[in-house]
Amino acid sequence: MHIEKLVINGIRSYKNETVIDNFSTGINTIVGSNGTGKSGILVAISLIFNWKLKTLHARERLHMLATGAKTGSVEVVLSNGDDKFQMGPTRVSIKRVLKEDSDQFYVNNKNKRHSFIVFVWT
Repeated sequence: MHIEKLVINGIRSYKNETVIDNFSTGINTIVGSNGTGKSGILVAISLIFNWKLKTLHARERLHMLATGAKTGSVEVVLSNGDDKFQMGPTRVSIKRVLKEDSDQFYVNNKNKRHSFIVFVWT
């Protein structure tokens, strides 16, 4: 299993939708000049995989959203060739939508509870 695609929209410095789809199956690195959004990519990935970020306080939530954005989203598409998710498809999409006061989670475009995502992942 590995990340195939990352879609960031309205998170940190990624106010507009940005698609990163050139991940390799091995180790990936993020390089660039100061202020180019390297840490924003890591924040976006952690919003999907860091279960401690399930609930964010209003101040933290506003810090995650791009300046002026009322909503933001992160989608990670994972290869499921090893059937880790035991869901059948060879690709699994996990998406988190952050709003000013709530979160929504999706697996393959179906609204799911956060606990379902944690259960499938662990």
